Amino acid sequence: MIEKIRDYFKEHVTLAEEFDNILVDFLGDEATTYTIEPVPVEPILKQYVDGGSLRHYVFQFGSREFYDNSVAQNIENLEFYERFQEEIETNNKNGVWPDIPTPAQASSPGVMLSQEKLPGAVGRVSTE
Repeated sequence: MIEKIRDYFKEHVTLAEEFDNILVDFLGDEATTYTIEPVPVEPILKQYVDGGSLRHYVFQFGSREFYDNSVAQNIENLEFYERFQEEIETNNKNGVWPDIPTPAQASSPGVMLSQEKLPGAVGRVSTE
C-alpha cells in the first residue's frame, strides 16, 4: 500500500517537483527531502460478526526543510504544509485518490518537529 501512496504523491500532488525522489521510511540528511513513513496503530476500526473488518492505515508525510531564525523561511515551511493539506482535500473532493480502497485524508496540520544538527528542520503531517 505504501508504494501506491508514494505513486499518488508523485503523480497527483503538484506542490514540489522534488516528489520524484520521495523516500519511504527514511528521511535523508539534506534539506528539501521527503519521506512517507508508516505509523504503528491498531489497524482494525470495526470488527464485523462475519469475521470481516473495517481497517485503516496511517502514515506520515515528512520532510527536511531549510530552517533558521528567519521568520520568512519558517513561515514558508509551514505554508508548504498548509498547501499540501489543502491539495489533498481538493483531490479528495475531485475524486483524485491513491489507488487504494479509500481516499487519503490529512488528519493533522504540518508541524516542525525538531531542529537537528543536520541542515534543516524536520516537518510532519499525519495522513490516513
